[in-house]
Amino acid sequence: MRKLRDISFRLAVFTQNGLGVLEAAEEALGRNSVAQLVLNQGIFYDDELREFVWVGGSRSYLGMKKKSQSALYELAEYLRVLDVVVVDDIEPYRWLKLAVNAAINTLTAILRVPNGFLVKTVELADIVRKVAREVSEVAGKLGIDLPSDPAAEVFRVAEKTAGNISSTLADIRKCRKTEVDFINGAIVELGRKLLIPTPYNELLYSLVKSLELVCGSV
Repeated sequence: MRKLRDISFRLAVFTQNGLGVLEAAEEALGRNSVAQLVLNQGIFYDDELREFVWVGGSRSYLGMKKKSQSALYELAEYLRVLDVVVVDDIEPYRWLKLAVNAAINTLTAILRVPNGFLVKTVELADIVRKVAREVSEVAGKLGIDLPSDPAAEVFRVAEKTAGNISSTLADIRKCRKTEVDFINGAIVELGRKLLIPTPYNELLYSLVKSLELVCGSV
């Protein structure tokens, strides 16, 4: 982030999953200079084809925290092929995506399956709902109202991106450090601070961190 301070720009837009990056950018660059793109597209790298594969997606959201700039609309126009729309407050959409990632990324990484497996398996439905509910409860305590039911959004995204390999699963396959600290880990940390139990997110977080440790050794 320190390097960005020396670059002249109107607006820096971040696309990372989870929490933490936008907050760090705001601290380093100021809230008026950063925005978030919540990108709802399923894309993974196919090792055999040696190319990126798009498997589907839906509307994506671009915005700042209760602020706006004309540059956002200019960027959205460039990205119209991805159905990107500008919103007045990015937080509800960022947290909705957080709920989706908290369920899809961890479960697919643990089970080593594409996203679509989650909509085919009745046994996972209850876990998905409880993971999503914990995210919603933490968000609600922070005064953030999600724009739609988070569990329903998880299933919708899993179906829309059925053939996708989540970024967490891709990292586990390559023995790379995952984003789980910024997804489920962030939910657990905030839950503790707010005195909200998040046992399902904590379990999934611990399992993925364990996979990071044992990767390549078995």
